Amino acid sequence: MAQSLVNLDRRWIFLAMGLAVAIPVLRQPILPEEPTPIVQAAFDRIEALEEGDRVLVALDYDPASRPELGPMNDAFTRHCALRGVNVMYMTLWETGEPMIGDSVSLIEDEFPHYEYGENYLDLGYAPGHETVIKLITTNLGAQFPVDARGRPFAGYEIARGIEGLRDLDLVISVGAGYAGTKEWIQYAATPFPEIEVVAGVTGVSAPPLYPYYPQQMVGMLPAIKGAAEYEAALAFQYGTDGEAMPALLNDAIEQLVSAEPDLDRDTVMEELAELADINSSHLRRILDGRVNCLPRREMEAFEAVLGLSIDEMIRAAEDDGCDYSEGRDYPSNYLNYSRPEYQSALRRMGPQLSAHLLMLGLIVLGNIVFFLERRRSRQS
Repeated sequence: MAQSLVNLDRRWIFLAMGLAVAIPVLRQPILPEEPTPIVQAAFDRIEALEEGDRVLVALDYDPASRPELGPMNDAFTRHCALRGVNVMYMTLWETGEPMIGDSVSLIEDEFPHYEYGENYLDLGYAPGHETVIKLITTNLGAQFPVDARGRPFAGYEIARGIEGLRDLDLVISVGAGYAGTKEWIQYAATPFPEIEVVAGVTGVSAPPLYPYYPQQMVGMLPAIKGAAEYEAALAFQYGTDGEAMPALLNDAIEQLVSAEPDLDRDTVMEELAELADINSSHLRRILDGRVNCLPRREMEAFEAVLGLSIDEMIRAAEDDGCDYSEGRDYPSNYLNYSRPEYQSALRRMGPQLSAHLLMLGLIVLGNIVFFLERRRSRQS
């Protein structure tokens, strides 16, 4: 038995590893995650931000680290926008500007009510590593006289009243190395305790940063595991679970089209979008369940076109997990973050778990074979 394992063709191991990764990738299981204290601390700090607060997000990584850090960037961006926080993006890496582009694209797609220059701003790349951090702690405008689009920084609404980082409510550092999170802590948070830092880092960068928590660093997302935990917290806070609202609306549309031979679904959807003052892509999100918790203003439009009562729609939304008690309302584009398309890190935990389990099994098996072979050689 031991000899056959020693002579095992290594291609069988390659095949096993390929299957261990491919099967979870194809099946995309969502594994349960519970935020660890350091991740929960990061989530709670952003959750405590109020509408209109201002945050600087430093995206100090390159495309090679995007698979690990991209989900953190997305989660931080979504959480800030859900809180109504105004966000400024910058990078200390010359390869980091496309990462800012990822955030801008996400905001434009999921939060169309966000206005450039008022709710978010792209400051672009700043060369100089830690010297940049030292400067902007007291004078942000000196480092960024213009934004990435070449317009004066001071002319934007989001920049009003800002001298340096101490005038902001939070700094979020997503980093893969030097210069990155360690430098933000050493040159911003440490000399200026009023500057709070939340971080998201790669697995190899995380261990040296733990001693900074919780004094100089409020919280941290370590590796893709931390990103998955943060997505789980985001889904728990901002996710609904059900199909009652989309089923109700789609049934009402079908009944209306069936009762009116001159109407078709596209015409009804155009009328709904126009009356609710939303774009067609947002309406499609509502009808396919990516948005369950609708503002009452949009429900009034659906009531006028589809004949559904607002109470009926509220009951369906509450069945999906929405909360309209005590007159609560929801903003437009309140996406359902419990859906898999908003959980890229959680989807990656399945392949990572199965691959790690296989590697551990091979390590144990290899040691067993080693000791069996050594005992056999001694006996012979």
